[in-house]
Amino acid sequence: MKPLYNPIPFIRSSFHRLTDTEKKAARLVLERHNELPMMTVKEAAGAAGVSQATMVRLAKKLGLSGFPELKLVLARSLGHEESIYERTLQTPGIPRLIQETLEFVAQTLRDSSATLDAAAVAQAVGMLQGGGRIVLVGVGGSGAIAELARQRFLEIGLFAIACADPPTMPRLARTAVASDVYIGVSHHGQTIAVSDCLKIAKLNGAQTIAVTSDPCSVVAEQGDVLLQNLGFPTSVGPEAGIARVGQIMVFDILNLALSAGFSESAS
Repeated sequence: MKPLYNPIPFIRSSFHRLTDTEKKAARLVLERHNELPMMTVKEAAGAAGVSQATMVRLAKKLGLSGFPELKLVLARSLGHEESIYERTLQTPGIPRLIQETLEFVAQTLRDSSATLDAAAVAQAVGMLQGGGRIVLVGVGGSGAIAELARQRFLEIGLFAIACADPPTMPRLARTAVASDVYIGVSHHGQTIAVSDCLKIAKLNGAQTIAVTSDPCSVVAEQGDVLLQNLGFPTSVGPEAGIARVGQIMVFDILNLALSAGFSESAS
């Protein structure tokens, strides 16, 4: 993974996957990210109540080389407050509300762009150019994104279907053949119905793509390719539109690449 534009959203989105000691280190980053760039690894470990090795391990889980690079990306992101959405809820006046929302959407897209791997996108494009069925599965808000993606694929002449009904997903997966591409969409990647669908489809020879924010999630584990985006929960709930813009961006990129005829070698 490339260094993050702002690691705060990724920490939030993957917090539940961390060990207990890593969570202590992560809380320090979340609560004192303004101070962390001035701390040594020993000082940070002491403040978090963990070992220095834990601080380094957390940095590496973020795709960074170590604690010094964590300090560097935090220092670079200090001018981009991660709690814009919460601040927006208290913003006086519609004009300011519009501006604050725009700022948060832009930040979310930048963070998603930082975690989206170009080689993985190119591999996914190569899969989708194979000519078989494209089957998209997701539940709730992710199901709505899957339906949106289905319509976009149909517009460029690709056969695609979408399923948002968990009981139907395993039945659909059992019809998978080698030419199919199954795409699982899940906000945190913990939707078991989506994970199981990808697993069954793989057993039947289909290729699979996971679109999720957590690279260690059960959905990500079932993807031959991971298209990671960031869209963390907000104080108004995980189904807020702001939590979905990263997913929409991923499918827009795929659609544009397919429309332009990009090949896997273009990465």
